[in-house]
Amino acid sequence: MPDDLERGLVLREGQRIVREPGEELVARAELLGMHVGQLRIRLGPFCTPRGDDPEHVASTFDTAGVARWFRRAEGRSWTQLDTETLYPVAAGFELDNSGSQRIYALDFNASGYDFVLQTSKGGPSTGTEVAIGKDRYYDAHSAFLLMRSWDAEPGEQTYFYVVLGKAPWRADVRLQARTVVDFAGERTPALHFKGTVHRVGLKPGEKYTPRSFEVWLTDDDRRVPIEFVGEAGFGAFRLLLEERNLHPGCFEKDVRR
Repeated sequence: MPDDLERGLVLREGQRIVREPGEELVARAELLGMHVGQLRIRLGPFCTPRGDDPEHVASTFDTAGVARWFRRAEGRSWTQLDTETLYPVAAGFELDNSGSQRIYALDFNASGYDFVLQTSKGGPSTGTEVAIGKDRYYDAHSAFLLMRSWDAEPGEQTYFYVVLGKAPWRADVRLQARTVVDFAGERTPALHFKGTVHRVGLKPGEKYTPRSFEVWLTDDDRRVPIEFVGEAGFGAFRLLLEERNLHPGCFEKDVRR
């Protein structure tokens, strides 16, 4: 995609944010066409001793099917958001991969973000990443809401920076077309996005490896995510929405049932 955009994707003043507190999305995860797990995402409010806090998103991932026989992996993540801008304030991610643990903690600000990584093999490592130009960093949860809220026309394109793990990546995305897809047994109008992501700030010897992805959202006010297809280091990865529920009241950061 051309690199002549002055600034990446941000919410315009007064722009509607597509989110519904209490929304829960449950997706089937596939790797190379094989069922490998389940992703569950829940929008706030969180339950706190001081009352409900609506500025959070949380998710969990668990392996399933045949994949669980070979490697058991569980992940939990959460993000505190600025609900006016969708910029992340703080985020955390815990991964247990067959007993090997990694715990990430990130604090975001206008200048970039600070991270702490704790592993089961040793003490914490810390670092800071500085913002690139006028663009601030998002995390996976806030980037997900940002794309749902992007009011684009077919052919329009943009970019944003997203933190995956503790590393900054750049995502370039284009609204490819308005289309119709099969979803929940019905022909459903949808928005089809295509893009690539790549690591930024590569060190000497590190290879530039862009990875492609595609996203389908319902073409209505809810912008429900139907499907995600992307390249990962271990092969083609797919998420397919199976459930969408709305829950009253607050919930814990660990959104497993």
